[in-house]
Amino acid sequence: MVRFGIALASVLLAAPVFAQSPSQTLPLLPAPAAPDPKLVGHLLGWEAAMKAVDKFAVKATLVRKDLITQRESKFNGDIWCMKGGYARLSIAKAVAKEAKPDPADFMAYICNGNMLYEYDGGAKVVTMINLGTGGAGNNLLLDLMTGMTADAAMKRFDLKLLKTDANYVYLEAKPKTAEDKAEFETMTLVLCNADVKGRAYIPRMVILRKANGQQTESWDFPDPKVNPDGIEKKHFEAEKPPEGWRVQKAEAPKTAPISTPGGKLPIPGGK
Repeated sequence: MVRFGIALASVLLAAPVFAQSPSQTLPLLPAPAAPDPKLVGHLLGWEAAMKAVDKFAVKATLVRKDLITQRESKFNGDIWCMKGGYARLSIAKAVAKEAKPDPADFMAYICNGNMLYEYDGGAKVVTMINLGTGGAGNNLLLDLMTGMTADAAMKRFDLKLLKTDANYVYLEAKPKTAEDKAEFETMTLVLCNADVKGRAYIPRMVILRKANGQQTESWDFPDPKVNPDGIEKKHFEAEKPPEGWRVQKAEAPKTAPISTPGGKLPIPGGK
């Protein structure tokens, strides 16, 4: 069902104020600017399109760049999502073709909607987090990949439509919540255009700007798969860790960022 909470609030805030007498009249504050109708149209299109997405899979690439030193770090991985709070994130640091990857250099998240399992290959630790009713822990990346209502997006971010072209819609988002402000300063969200067959409003790229604009984090989803065959609930069950790993429990965070602290990222794990 389409929500009109934001539009209704705008109408109420813009309504005239009647004072008891001229001497008691207070200066009127300017009415809030009405949302850009083109922006709202795309947000509603994103909301409607994602309702038809039951499952989603994509091979992701990530580039982290320090704009001062011009140093880059690159990562590759996979993201699987399914309605009901199911998610599986996997990503590892990219290495040169001639180099041998470190099999312990990974992080993995598996979420079944109630429990989140974090696998830290470097520390050889599995952390179990009971999410309760919080779903996937308010993870920004998963929120973007699985879609948000237009109402929720406008409440969470200051949004601006940057441009559109034949293939994509470019949105700028600035955080409103303290949790998101701690994670990024501005975000560019690139969605497939409504006319892209089979991929209307599917996320194509997410670019975060951090650390006073000195760092960027660019997620690229070059070939997203909508409702692919072969993804089932069993793929979101916790996996038994290798011999010698430690298992621990932790409290659910108020919000889970798009990537984990200290440069650690969600990564592989596959039977």
